[in-house]
Amino acid sequence: MKVDLGWWLYLVTGIGAWYGFVLFAWWWRSKGRATAVYSYVTFLFLGIAIMNSGSVYVRWFRISDPDQYMSLVGSWPWDARLWITLVFVWVIALHMSYRVFIQKTHNGN
Repeated sequence: MKVDLGWWLYLVTGIGAWYGFVLFAWWWRSKGRATAVYSYVTFLFLGIAIMNSGSVYVRWFRISDPDQYMSLVGSWPWDARLWITLVFVWVIALHMSYRVFIQKTHNGN
């Protein structure tokens, strides 16, 4: 069986995201607290790691067992792998928008 480029990209991205999540979580835990943006990025790493881990798993079946692949892609866990990433992308964007547009306006800068 030949593993394709997409599988490798998901794998390498997933490993990097898991490493980033563990590193950020360890640092956060060692300091006892973190800024809001730092904590958001930590959970964003987690979301990306979960998303790519699911993609590696399903991509493997795409290559080895197309029927199992179709079954996995149609299941709720396939869609659920995006939830954490979706939430924290929006949390980061909205929080930073608030800081840029609302706080800046009220501070007179």
